[in-house]
Amino acid sequence: MKINWHEVTTFSKALAFTIFIIFPFAAFYLGIQYQRLVDRANKNIQQQNFASETASLNNPASYIVEVNQTGGIGSHVFTANVQSDTGNWLVPAKSFVHVSFKSPGELNPFGGEPYWVGSSDSMWVGCKDGYILTNAQSPTGNQFDTYLIGIPQMMVGMEIVYPLDNTIEITCEKE
Repeated sequence: MKINWHEVTTFSKALAFTIFIIFPFAAFYLGIQYQRLVDRANKNIQQQNFASETASLNNPASYIVEVNQTGGIGSHVFTANVQSDTGNWLVPAKSFVHVSFKSPGELNPFGGEPYWVGSSDSMWVGCKDGYILTNAQSPTGNQFDTYLIGIPQMMVGMEIVYPLDNTIEITCEKE
């Protein structure tokens, strides 16, 4: 049998159909399936990273709170900014700090023996549960109680004065 290289046979037609028609569609379909698999794996990795980052942000080793009372005496309006020990801003800030206002003559409801709050308005600031207040300072020069620092579940009372801005910064560390 002599091979005729210029003759179109049934086999050559089937081979051409497979190589030029079926193979590209099959490769395209397999590429789509592979990309879906890769995307699913990347999404799982991103979700795991987000979950671990969120857990560490919600439970840092320590954090710094800046509470700013505005409006002076008689005002209970405040803002809070919280930054973790790694420099990340913690949101919502108010979930990382306890703030309460007391007028003259009210009892202190924050644990321990009840005692009378001073003769002026005061703002009490403390850490969230599971943290100890380890440091406090007032950039605006307000007077505050330092003897409560380091005692679990305690808050620092800061005297509110006439100026419109009264600020206290506290450092909270895990118990």
